[in-house]
Amino acid sequence: MLQQSRYLITTLHPWEQDSRALLLTKGGSGEHDIRPNAHTVYSLAVGYRYVKDGYLPDLSPEICRDKAIAILRFVLSTHGAGDKLCNDNKKWHNQWQSALWASSVGKACWLLWDELEPELQWLAARMICDEADRFVDKIPPARIDSDTKAEENAWNSTIISLAYAMFPRHPNNEVWRETAIRSLQ
Repeated sequence: MLQQSRYLITTLHPWEQDSRALLLTKGGSGEHDIRPNAHTVYSLAVGYRYVKDGYLPDLSPEICRDKAIAILRFVLSTHGAGDKLCNDNKKWHNQWQSALWASSVGKACWLLWDELEPELQWLAARMICDEADRFVDKIPPARIDSDTKAEENAWNSTIISLAYAMFPRHPNNEVWRETAIRSLQ
C-alpha cells in the first residue's frame, strides 16, 4: 500500500479551480476520473492513521495526510454536496457507482476527521448523507440471469452503513440501518 501510495503521489497535479486541491486524473465526473482519486485518498488516510513504522524515506504520515486532504478538496467540492463542477462541467453524484466512490472518500474523511477543516467536514457529511439517502425507500434490484445486481447492492450498502455508523444522531439514522439491512437481503 505504501509503495503504491508513494508512486501515486508523484502523479498528483493541481486542480485548476483550487490551487490547494490535487488530483490524479483529468478531473472529469465519470468513473475513470473519480474512482482513482477516491481509492487513493482512502489509501493515504489509512497510511496516515494506521501505519506506525516502515514508511519509505520520501513518504511520511504527514505527507499521507496532506496529500489526502488535498485530494479531498477536489472530490468533496465536486460531488453534489459541493458547489464546484468537475472539469467536464458536471458533478459526480447520483451515478451507478458513485455510492462506491463516496464510500471510499467517506471512510477517508472519517479517518482524517480531526484533521479536516470545518468546511471539508460539512462537505463530507453532506456527501455521505446524500448518497445514503438515494437508497431509502427503494427496493434493491435483483435478477437471476446475467447481471444479478449483487455487486451494486453490496457497494451501495457500504455508503448506507457508513452514514449509519458516522452519524448516530442524524434524523435518518434508523432509516439508514433498515435500508442497509434490506440492501443485503
